[in-house]
Amino acid sequence: RERPDVVLLDVYLGDENGLDHVAAIRAAGFSGPLIVLSGDASFERAHRAAINGADGYVVKGELDVIPDLVDCLQYRASATDGPPEPMPDAAIAYLATRGLTPLELGLALQLAQDGASEKEIAARTGRGEDEVRAGFEAIRSRLEARSQNDLSRMIGVLSCFGRMRAAR
Repeated sequence: RERPDVVLLDVYLGDENGLDHVAAIRAAGFSGPLIVLSGDASFERAHRAAINGADGYVVKGELDVIPDLVDCLQYRASATDGPPEPMPDAAIAYLATRGLTPLELGLALQLAQDGASEKEIAARTGRGEDEVRAGFEAIRSRLEARSQNDLSRMIGVLSCFGRMRAAR
């Protein structure tokens, strides 16, 4: 009934999976930051959270999760306030496991660096717009993103998660 500013959602909810609720929360019209908490430190689980509509993924454990939550929220804000940090190696390695070609990995890195449009990336990389568009279509398919906006958010989640993993 109330509209929160942010949603923190645990994956383990007794007999239910919190990831199933992410899409329902988005379908109900919530557009604010939605951060998933889990004890699973895998890119696959972070990716699944992003597919469902999460803006961040934080691993619970022995360490204080509050700094990671703040990092996720700041990363989400940076997507509109300026360029985020480059994608960490662990996130790039995960994308490679999803079958992205070297061209597609390069396009994903371009997207992670500043969220530029396909046209801007084509101009910057010297590739044709059709080649860049086809590359992004392949990336969206491999990562199960429904749109370019979903793909940008997903790349952001994986990049932020990779930085948090590297810091541990």
